[in-house]
Amino acid sequence: MNGNTVGSRRNLQNWNTKKVRKLRENLKLSKIQRAVLIGTILGDGSLTKNAYGKHCRLQIEHKELHKEYVDWKYKVFQKWCLSKPRNREKTNSWKFRTISHPIFTEFRRLFYRGGKKIIPESIGELLKDPLTLAVWFMDDGGNLAKRGILLNIQQFSLKEVELIQKVLQENFGLFSTKQWNNSGYRLYFGKESRMELQRIVKNFILPCLGYKLLLTP
Repeated sequence: MNGNTVGSRRNLQNWNTKKVRKLRENLKLSKIQRAVLIGTILGDGSLTKNAYGKHCRLQIEHKELHKEYVDWKYKVFQKWCLSKPRNREKTNSWKFRTISHPIFTEFRRLFYRGGKKIIPESIGELLKDPLTLAVWFMDDGGNLAKRGILLNIQQFSLKEVELIQKVLQENFGLFSTKQWNNSGYRLYFGKESRMELQRIVKNFILPCLGYKLLLTP
């Protein structure tokens, strides 16, 4: 590798660092971005530390079938990203990530303990926006033989699951029952709560994910 190549790469790295720094200084979460962020953290998104371990970034990845959903999330966070979603052939999925930012670091402190995702005690204040609820169900929702709607939250403890139930009831009037499924609990929403849930979130649900909430055939 010659000196010109090394110098060019160093200049590019310096330029990228300056660009990220400038972005970081000017960015603030909008109401919509905050709602989508919380729903994504509760669902399939992850907050990972950057190479320096100082701040965190949001990483989003969904399977090829839901590329429309990845593109939708990318549009929400486009100003926070340096590159567009890219295809991962090995996993048949699409992903993108934001720049690292102090706000993502704050949310990681809320939603992670020892590297594991948790439900914070303050979830009642964080889970109030119908858009947040819609994103969570687009990430982790499903249906049971087209009779009821499921929320797959098997990674959380029984105490956390019961806290989620309480918050969904208090904030949205949604009643659910716990179901043990392989490695943990999921929530089941029967006919009455299913209809109320559909009413609350239907305006936010993407067509490609309507099946999860029995909104499409």
